[in-house]
Amino acid sequence: MAAAGHCETSSKDHAQRLINMAKDMLSAVEKIKLPDGSSLKIRIGVHTGPAYAGVVGEKCPRYCFFGDTVNTASRMESTSFPGCIQVSSETIRSCSSSDADQADIDDGFCALGSRHVKGKGEMYTFLVRAGNWVEARDALVEKTGDNDSVCSPTTPSSSSGMWNKSRVSYDSDHGTI
Repeated sequence: MAAAGHCETSSKDHAQRLINMAKDMLSAVEKIKLPDGSSLKIRIGVHTGPAYAGVVGEKCPRYCFFGDTVNTASRMESTSFPGCIQVSSETIRSCSSSDADQADIDDGFCALGSRHVKGKGEMYTFLVRAGNWVEARDALVEKTGDNDSVCSPTTPSSSSGMWNKSRVSYDSDHGTI
């Protein structure tokens, strides 16, 4: 697990920095070959929101992050696809409110639509256009038979009940995990 934006000196682009690190992780892991010659595949999940941190334990103290944001990031990873980075709509909002180039944001994500996430219910999620996202998109289209909603535009319309970039605000006290 990695966290960004959890200290006061952190910049506003913490979500984009974490996504860039995730892309670098995918690139590094691609170079690791399994005994059968295939590349190792990892799943990465990213979520943005408040988290709590502290030192836990007396015999073997360790620094830990807690909270729903940590749990949701874990669910983004566990429901992702091999060789892919799945992010929540909150992370997309954070990227949209940072100083990132809007064209890069629009081109950088593939909307998966509403997906069931254990313990969270239905969540609107995205794949970062890196790693094996094309194979994951194709597998999801084949499984669901719904070619129209997978990789729809980054910003769902307000008529769908989802968020609209023009109405998004971001609390800089929240970090990305």
